[in-house]
Amino acid sequence: FDYLLDEEVGGANASLESSRRAELLRKIHLTTVRGDHGYGQHVQMHPSRGVGYARGSRAAVLHLYDPTDPRCPIIDLILESIAGDHPGVRFVRCEGTDRAAAASVANIGRGPADDAEVGRGGLPALVTFVEGNVTASSNGLVDFGRRSADGMAEAHEVETWLERTGALRGGAIP
Repeated sequence: FDYLLDEEVGGANASLESSRRAELLRKIHLTTVRGDHGYGQHVQMHPSRGVGYARGSRAAVLHLYDPTDPRCPIIDLILESIAGDHPGVRFVRCEGTDRAAAASVANIGRGPADDAEVGRGGLPALVTFVEGNVTASSNGLVDFGRRSADGMAEAHEVETWLERTGALRGGAIP
């Protein structure tokens, strides 16, 4: 019966093909925009750029990692799994141990209260931004791993914390 599918019956397939083509082109465009602008994916940046990139986003999660901390790869995997479900959020990963990161972290907030709060409890840290403002930070990842025997963060803990901070907004790419 394949030969019946190849035939055009009164132009019925033309409108279906046209709408399907438009739908596919829209998906391709959104995927390209998301990839080009870092939405819905976990990207690594140099620390001197990462804070400004996160601050310039409508919603962002900044992971300041310590290469010697065994919890950081777990946080990275969790953020990568969360990123795909939240295309309107930028997920940024920066090394927090060099001088550029220290300078960026010192200037991360928009006021003295933010500056005093972020980056003072040690690395690694997760910092959330909404509309360019710091909404929360977990210095030393003290908010995660309390329930596990090995002290490692669990995905539901990180996602719940991010939801409470307001960083995981639903919606489309701005």
